[in-house]
Amino acid sequence: MNTATENGSAVQVGSERETNLIKPAKSSATKGFLASEHIQHRMLRSRPVELNLSILPHWQQLADEKVALRLPLFEDTELVAEIERVEQNHTGSRTWVGRVRDMPLSQVVLVSQGRHLFGSISTLSGLYEIRTTADGAYMVIEVDRTRFEPEVERDDGLQGELAASAPQ
Repeated sequence: MNTATENGSAVQVGSERETNLIKPAKSSATKGFLASEHIQHRMLRSRPVELNLSILPHWQQLADEKVALRLPLFEDTELVAEIERVEQNHTGSRTWVGRVRDMPLSQVVLVSQGRHLFGSISTLSGLYEIRTTADGAYMVIEVDRTRFEPEVERDDGLQGELAASAPQ
């Protein structure tokens, strides 16, 4: 079986088990998405999505059973994220940390609090975010890395302290 069921349950894909986290939104309305100037400045594209929020309480089980998350971010960009660890944070939120299958140096970080989720997916070829809109809907954003401000040289003495404390 190579497709997920409508309710988003895990399915066998070859020798791997996968479940969908993202699917295209039924409506393309984005009235709740008013990106700040900071985000608009670095956004290449975006699209409204729906999330399979029913899997959030089961992250640890998914990790234990090695179930991967399918992330169809855009029509031309579908990634599969593999869970490496799940962390329970002191605030009550949970952080899911993993990587994109077959993509070296990739990282996927998803943070959930109740039925809310924020995500960051980084690969050598792209940087993506999953964000909540003002009206509670979700958007996937592709970030333009060329628009990041260059790092400013720190002159607060911290760099010298770090260098002095580094093992020789």
